[in-house]
Amino acid sequence: MSVGRVLLFGSSVLFVSCGELLKPRVIKPKASNQGGLFGTQGAVGAVAQLKAKKEMAKRSSEGAQIGMAPEEVGFLPSAVGDNATVGGLKLPSDSSIVWSSMDDPNADIAFDKPFLEPQRRGGSWENSYTNARRESMRTGKPIVMWFTNEGATPSPICKTLNREVFGTNDFMKWAKINVIRLKIDISGGAGDRGNVGDLTTRKRKYVAKLKKKYSVLGFPTVIVLKPNGSVYDRYRGYKKGHKSSYWREMKDATLTITHNQKVWRRKMAAKGYRSWKGRNDQVIFARLARYSEGKLTLIEPNGGKIQTQESRLSSSDREWVDAEKKKRGL
Repeated sequence: MSVGRVLLFGSSVLFVSCGELLKPRVIKPKASNQGGLFGTQGAVGAVAQLKAKKEMAKRSSEGAQIGMAPEEVGFLPSAVGDNATVGGLKLPSDSSIVWSSMDDPNADIAFDKPFLEPQRRGGSWENSYTNARRESMRTGKPIVMWFTNEGATPSPICKTLNREVFGTNDFMKWAKINVIRLKIDISGGAGDRGNVGDLTTRKRKYVAKLKKKYSVLGFPTVIVLKPNGSVYDRYRGYKKGHKSSYWREMKDATLTITHNQKVWRRKMAAKGYRSWKGRNDQVIFARLARYSEGKLTLIEPNGGKIQTQESRLSSSDREWVDAEKKKRGL
């Protein structure tokens, strides 16, 4: 029995056997007459070529509608929407295309590889902005980003905020389920205090860029980010004894963001996106772009590509893949 292979583009699915070779159809523009408009054919030749050009323009504009093959039409649309078909071929939409680097168009597109390392548990503060953004995008949870100063002369207001809100058991239990916590310490952390090494310098420059990006002028500053990275709300300073009102506003912001994110995900589900969970409990929101012999290629809404193995998925996701294969008789 031949081993099955699956190709998925957008929400469409194509299963083929290994014995079948799929040759890509090369789309080339129509060859132009090299003799020029006024060559040896004279005016008669020029009129004929102008007529031919008009006919080609007509065919190009109608090709997608009448189902002509791309080779016959001689062009591809400049923008492709969802479920567009040219010559019987379903084209990927612009939003699903992963573009190469403009600086180095021949470079390989980097693949992120999730489901390999144990997932960080939600019981602590993340200190990497990049990791927090990635986790927020994949889980759909908002980010609570706290700019603080825990250096040699720590901010007394930051200590009060931590003691009354962020360091309480109630907040930690709530935050573990509902948000991604990110702490940006302008002092660089305990390991960097007093250091002048290259790594410490880079950290401090990076923190300075984040402060500028989010217009942080004092401490504490707490910013709530939506999963797409935009700012939803911000809180400057903290007044002692105002734990309830402070936390209530943060809860309201989180509820609103979570509701809007669920609505957005339902719309994306119609385009083939779903939540994938690894055996290490890591969650990714993506669509299956390709499946072959237990290897999966997933594409996230932002265009990020991911490669992983079926064996690294949760049991429910492996069952989903098996069900899809059975639908197609594999």
